[in-house]
Amino acid sequence: MWITTLGESNLLHIFNLIIIISGIATVAGAFLIPTFQRIFYRGVLYFSVDRSIPKLIMHSFSKAGLYFMKDCMAVPVKENILNLSYRKLPVKIILYNFVTVALLMIGSLAPIYAGSLEPDLRATCVTLSSIVNGFATILMSIFIDPQLSTMTDDVIDGKCTEEDFRKVVVAMVGSKTLGLSLHCY
Repeated sequence: MWITTLGESNLLHIFNLIIIISGIATVAGAFLIPTFQRIFYRGVLYFSVDRSIPKLIMHSFSKAGLYFMKDCMAVPVKENILNLSYRKLPVKIILYNFVTVALLMIGSLAPIYAGSLEPDLRATCVTLSSIVNGFATILMSIFIDPQLSTMTDDVIDGKCTEEDFRKVVVAMVGSKTLGLSLHCY
């Protein structure tokens, strides 16, 4: 009900704001990847010793655990972005990621906009949203996740270098940011 009182123009401005904030959050998340990678790595090592999630959580909030997390803070290495070789990147996976993120954004915002244009069909618009989001989820589950999991295993087995894997992560974050910003107008 409140959507129809906002007006089309205001709704589009709100959507643009949501998309811009999502893009900023994606970039901020990209800068946090090295920190969280180190935290999770050490968390897995700690868990493999005690094999207890409650102990791991308690350790995380202890003075030693907080110092441990502070010690894990890192910024992305500039060379991972500057030395990006497009020939070694899995272009199909990056393209699928771009399409998936764009579909998820469309599937979330388009039903609200369509419902504001046709208030009598609002329930239908929201219901059809799940089809778009479901398709994007299937794309992610079939094409993206298995490839990244396989590449992670290849790094562990020494079939792929960590440097190449980092470049793929940078490209995936870039395609996610582009997929989000595609909708800004």
